Amino acid sequence: MDQRFQAFIRAAETLNMSKAAQLLFVSHQCVSEHIRSLEKEYGIKLFTRKPRLELTAEGEKLLETLYEIRILENNIQSSLKGSHEKILGKVSLGLPMSRYTVMACPIVAAFQKEFPNVKLEIFSDFSSSLQRRLERGALDMAITVQQEKNQALQTAALMDETFLCLVPDRLLRQYFPLSYPECISRFKSGIELEDISRLPLVQCPPASRLRCAMDRYSDRYGTPFSTVFESNRIEAFDSLTRRLPAAGLIPPMMYPLTERENRTADPDDYVHVFPANLAPLDISLNLSLVYHKSAFLPDYKKYLFQVIRDLFEQYRQIADAFLPVSSRG
Repeated sequence: MDQRFQAFIRAAETLNMSKAAQLLFVSHQCVSEHIRSLEKEYGIKLFTRKPRLELTAEGEKLLETLYEIRILENNIQSSLKGSHEKILGKVSLGLPMSRYTVMACPIVAAFQKEFPNVKLEIFSDFSSSLQRRLERGALDMAITVQQEKNQALQTAALMDETFLCLVPDRLLRQYFPLSYPECISRFKSGIELEDISRLPLVQCPPASRLRCAMDRYSDRYGTPFSTVFESNRIEAFDSLTRRLPAAGLIPPMMYPLTERENRTADPDDYVHVFPANLAPLDISLNLSLVYHKSAFLPDYKKYLFQVIRDLFEQYRQIADAFLPVSSRG
């Protein structure tokens, strides 16, 4: 894409010439000159500069058109890469920040084994940010949590997400002394929010959908949760629950980390894993594979889709293993 268009896109997205220049590794003057050149060529104003930098109606239209052009350019590159044996190419995948660590490695390993000459780029961000990048043609596909509806994007459901509750054994002994160890059998059928509220808890920050639902529940029913630490890195929850100690809620895909740690853990550091009954939160979280409806899908992108679907089949099996027998289909 023309350098002037690239400069305009960055300036339009950031509404800050200096920030756009930093992202493009050029000078502020260079970005300004590119913008002035476009305005002179097309005889329009792309920005109003006072009281602050904003797109004009013509600028918004140009930005929308350039996003469409970027998608078309990506399609051209994807469709002209030769036979399967000699295929070259590039594909970009966005992963939710909180699940990046556990997803990235198996996806890269499986994909590169089949298409070693295709460059796979993986980015992590909040789901809402990943969706915006898809709309702009800056990503080929993304896995998102509870994606927003958008007519320009195609969505393929991967799984409805449940949660497991990590509780160190010593925490059970401390907070349920009268019913330990019988409480372990009871919690294997599902640990309730009332029981979770009795425990110190590691949680995601308030911006997360699950945390928002838990905070709303607390306000409505007067059941406060004792949050002792916040982290958006769910892969760290196992270590945090053991060290603090505290309880924590994790998606099933994180369970293998806890299973591995439990094999060598001292009895005092052993962490129990229980299905969490979060139905009273009235929250539905789903993970989906999202891509632009206009995107061309060569064989290597279709194969990446299949790698992701196979991985989520494993995650579903883990989730099903924690369901009470009476709840299984």
